[in-house]
Amino acid sequence: MHLMVEKILLFLIAVVIGFTVFAQTAIAQNQSKDYESSIKEINTQIQRLTRNLNANKAQRKTERDNLLEAEKQLKRVSERLSESQASLAALTQQQQTLDQQLSDQTAAAETARSSLAALLRSRFTNGRVDYLKSVLNQENPYALGRYQHYQGYLQRALRERYNAVSRQIQEVLATKASLLDQTQKIEEERTSLEVLRARQKEQTQKRAKAIARLDTKIKGAQSSLKTLQADRTRLKALLVKLKEQAKKLRQLEQARPSETRPTRPLVKGGFANHKGRLSCPISTKPSRKFGARLPESGMRSDGLFYSTSGSKPVSSIFSGRVLFADFLKGYGLLIIIDHGDDHISLYGHNARLRKKVGDRVDVNEAIADTGVTGGLKSHGLYFEIRRNALPVDPLIWCR
Repeated sequence: MHLMVEKILLFLIAVVIGFTVFAQTAIAQNQSKDYESSIKEINTQIQRLTRNLNANKAQRKTERDNLLEAEKQLKRVSERLSESQASLAALTQQQQTLDQQLSDQTAAAETARSSLAALLRSRFTNGRVDYLKSVLNQENPYALGRYQHYQGYLQRALRERYNAVSRQIQEVLATKASLLDQTQKIEEERTSLEVLRARQKEQTQKRAKAIARLDTKIKGAQSSLKTLQADRTRLKALLVKLKEQAKKLRQLEQARPSETRPTRPLVKGGFANHKGRLSCPISTKPSRKFGARLPESGMRSDGLFYSTSGSKPVSSIFSGRVLFADFLKGYGLLIIIDHGDDHISLYGHNARLRKKVGDRVDVNEAIADTGVTGGLKSHGLYFEIRRNALPVDPLIWCR
């Protein structure tokens, strides 16, 4: 009786534990979904803010507006072109696989056909046995039995070979049909690729014209000064809003289930303790240093500028969380990372961004590729470090 009671109690305990684990898992999953949904909402708010900052308050579009639109269009076309090239490469690889498969199947069918032909020749060469004649001639019945057994074996072999040939032929026909369909897909993809290449060329020309018009427009030092001041005012407004978003992201992260939190959270003193020991975002030396006077406007630079030969990977100087990843007038494709300790880093003029808002990044992780967005004529990277939204010399932090 006591044993039965113990078993019932153990069963009830197991049920309670199982339900608790299930409930905790369900709660964790819901919290994770809520976190992703909140991140998307923050991203949407930042995109809305960016559109407002990039928008021209006047009705007439300026040359800077035209340049921004041309660079956005060029980015979209280039991304589609890259996807199309990858798709074409995959289709071509599949076609090569089908070609080899067709070759193997054709060889197998030919082997089966030759084997069937050999069996048929053997069947008709030996001919059928005249059993009545064999009995009258008093031939050995055991020999006749063995011959009859051989004939039955030959008949079955013929059927098997015939079926094998039929299967091989059907496989060859099916592969040929697949190959024909694949070839058609490749031709369609190639046509699409040519259209995209033409669009890319067109958008590249539009961008070049926009830059030329912009250069003509702001040739005067006063115009250059106003343009640069407008760019910096725009960035300042963005950073004020991003500070609010950074606080929301930290709160969301703290509210996440412990098992889904990042392994390297932003901790106080994490960034500050690495002053002078961080690696630069790219390995080349800066062509313009912090505080240098800008020749076109006479203003001092708030960051470093790196000239690169072609597009080069850009690395995060420290672990952190992406606050911004989009176009901003004057800075092109810009990515901003929160490192904690009231410090952020900015990386501008990129050709491609590898991260999105809310993503966690590790130290020296590739986050972008240098480009010419934001009106550059040759590839480069604009890099800033800011403390409480005020620019500081990056070379104090990076070696």
